[in-house]
Amino acid sequence: MSQPQDPRRYDRLAVDLSRLRDPQELAEAIVAAARDSQPAPPVPVRREGERAWIEA
Repeated sequence: MSQPQDPRRYDRLAVDLSRLRDPQELAEAIVAAARDSQPAPPVPVRREGERAWIEA
């Protein structure tokens, strides 16, 4: 089970986002914050001689 998020992190995020006035910057900051909160997917292990698949 994962550790709960620190609620102060969201307070700091809200303050940082409230300072942004440009809609494009605000959207990019929201997307970046959402990506940071998700765990990174595991790195696939390639075996020797195995073909690499590229996801679109």
